[in-house]
Parts: sequence; structure tokens; C-alpha cells
Amino acid sequence: MSRLFLTACAVSGFLATLMGAVGAHLWRGRMDEHMAAVFQTAVQYHFWHTLVLGMIALLARQYADSRWLRWSGIAMVAGMALFSGSLYWLAAGGEPLYAKLAPLGGMSLMVAWLLLAAFAATAI
Repeated sequence: MSRLFLTACAVSGFLATLMGAVGAHLWRGRMDEHMAAVFQTAVQYHFWHTLVLGMIALLARQYADSRWLRWSGIAMVAGMALFSGSLYWLAAGGEPLYAKLAPLGGMSLMVAWLLLAAFAATAI
């Protein structure tokens, strides 16, 4: 699981960097102020949660059998995809219907944090 999460972390970090650059250079001036803020929120959440996924990957090396870590990492990946992905889509002018996935992504991120807390309370 550690290798999978570390790979996901690296890919996610690349994508967060790419999206930050796209927002700063390619879409600069093409989004209104509100959509630019939505896009920036997506990038910030994407970066921060990518770093936590990296931490989960490193912890999973030492605690390979931890179900708490496994599910935390899975929820983290799903949450980033749903939350940041739907906000990227919305800010890029995509169908607003997909923005309704952002709350599911946010809930998934919160679950990931709670699962990480459960791991910390029981394993360390």
C-alpha cells in the first residue's frame, strides 16, 4: 500500500503543480474573480492533501497492516479527486452540475483525517 500511496502522492503533486501553473498562466484573465478564487481553493486543497498523502505513504511503510492508514489514504485520494477535480472543472467553465461533487469530496477528506486520527490513537 505504501508504494501505491507514494506513487499517488507524486502524481498528485505533479497535477497540483500543473494546475497551479495553468491557473496562473493560461487562464489568467479568462476567469472572473469568483471563479479564480474557486480555482485557487482547489489548488490549495490539492497541495495540502497531497502532502498528507505522502505522510500516509511513509507511515504505511512502517505500519503496513494498518487498515486505518489504508482507508485514510483511499479516502484522501478520492476526496482530492472529487473536491479539487470538481472545482477545477467548474472554474474551467465545465458543467456546474459536477460541482455538486465537491461536498462529497470534502466529506471524503474529513473522513480521511478522522481515519488518520484513529490510526494515531491506536497504533502509535
